[in-house]
Amino acid sequence: MNFHLLKFLKTAAFMSAISLSLIACGDDEPTKSGNGESSSSVAPPISSPAATKISPIKINGFGVEQISAERFNVTGNVVIDYTDTTVKNVDSVRIDNIQFNVGLVQGNALGNVGATVEMIAPPTFPTEQVVNFGEAGAKIDISTFEACGDFVVEVIVYSSTPDGKNKYISKDSTSFSKPAATYCPEPVSSSSVVETLIEMDSYDVVLTTTKTSGKVAIDFETGTLYSAIELATYKSAIDAVLIFENGVGVLKSARVAGLENYEALAGGNDTKFAEELKASSGEPVPAPVYTNAFSYSTPTMSTIEELSYGLYYVVHTVSYNAETKDGFFVFMVGMEQQAASNTTFTFTIYKKK
Repeated sequence: MNFHLLKFLKTAAFMSAISLSLIACGDDEPTKSGNGESSSSVAPPISSPAATKISPIKINGFGVEQISAERFNVTGNVVIDYTDTTVKNVDSVRIDNIQFNVGLVQGNALGNVGATVEMIAPPTFPTEQVVNFGEAGAKIDISTFEACGDFVVEVIVYSSTPDGKNKYISKDSTSFSKPAATYCPEPVSSSSVVETLIEMDSYDVVLTTTKTSGKVAIDFETGTLYSAIELATYKSAIDAVLIFENGVGVLKSARVAGLENYEALAGGNDTKFAEELKASSGEPVPAPVYTNAFSYSTPTMSTIEELSYGLYYVVHTVSYNAETKDGFFVFMVGMEQQAASNTTFTFTIYKKK
């Protein structure tokens, strides 16, 4: 459920540079995407209209959120600001259309590589209602295009008064990355340096969401489990906590659990998760197990909401070291025993020997 989200492209100057510097498709020499990752060729540029100086439209919370290895959900909403006194006849304004551009960053331009935003339940236009991208099921499926690199997602909102005399364009943007190392790997040469193999052990644990009995939290390094009343005492060691939310079990980093569920963990460890792509769902990885047996995007998730049997997830704790694999763990979701207001999971944890 995933690679790291880049920082929001905040400056209008950057987007202006993109729109003003759209380059024509030249020769077929390879180019570099915005993060230095190679794209097979220069993609044709995406054109984008300029925003109008005034607009009655507000775009709130626009962003993308990785929810699986191949899917990003688009977040945010579009509303008409009826309090905007700079707009004539604002009470009659309607939203005529919403357009998305998804482009590969190529220098100062955005390249069209076939990436799109799909809305599962698109709104009917024109409308005066709030358009919520989450409710519309707006999403990006990165398996539908081959290119890797840094991408900009742009939303363009067209609005007007019914007489057509006043037309407005509003825009906002966000970004995400599709790492070449994960999704566009180079063929391995037979002359490549042999990788050092780091072997892993495994152990099983049982976590529950019941605060009055059982263990709710884990230190992945030692396999130590903690009850709800032990969280404050051992918060420096705790990596993740199992929470019961909306009728299901949810695994959260200690930091997020401290913000949302357990004040005793305030300032806790900022553990990150990612969906494992290579391990066969529901099947234990055969021994001997090495760290290179797993393939995954950069862990960016602080919460795992889909704890379905057999799924694998990669964990980076705060002690993660890419070379030594300290702080690197993988777990498989095992059997669940669910009651009316709580649930219990068995997890198989893999860790460096």
